[in-house]
Amino acid sequence: MSTAAVQVWKVVARILAVAALAVAILDGYQLLRASHNIFSAGADGSTRSVGLIEHAMAAGSAAFCIALLLAAAVAWARPVLGLTWLTRIFVAQILYELLLVLLSWPVLVPAKVAISFAAAFGAGNVGMYIQILSGLPIWGLVLALLAARKLRNANATTW
Repeated sequence: MSTAAVQVWKVVARILAVAALAVAILDGYQLLRASHNIFSAGADGSTRSVGLIEHAMAAGSAAFCIALLLAAAVAWARPVLGLTWLTRIFVAQILYELLLVLLSWPVLVPAKVAISFAAAFGAGNVGMYIQILSGLPIWGLVLALLAARKLRNANATTW
């Protein structure tokens, strides 16, 4: 592969790093806004209670935001390793979102559990909103796989 092609794929890796960074920042902001409602429920004398499901979803979203921030930094400095991290994170996010959709379907789980998941997922998506709207896990996964393959092949031929 030519040097120009390798540079193009490194630029793709950096674009993915910037996109992951932007999404992590926006999702982190959304999560911080939602966390006030999640962690202060009932503290003001209201009768609203937040269940374990909302806490777990908030923790999962926070973990994805932190992982995206770290992967973005690695992808900027070391494109091949960063693309590997981003690929794994995007696959995990897609599986996580599919799991949430399945768990909010009353046919598969008891209605009480499904309603809890649907409520938590619908109320700001507990920090995953930007990723769902942008589709970053899907198009990011495709680009990360392509770029990683091309960069690995270029590295293998240079040795």
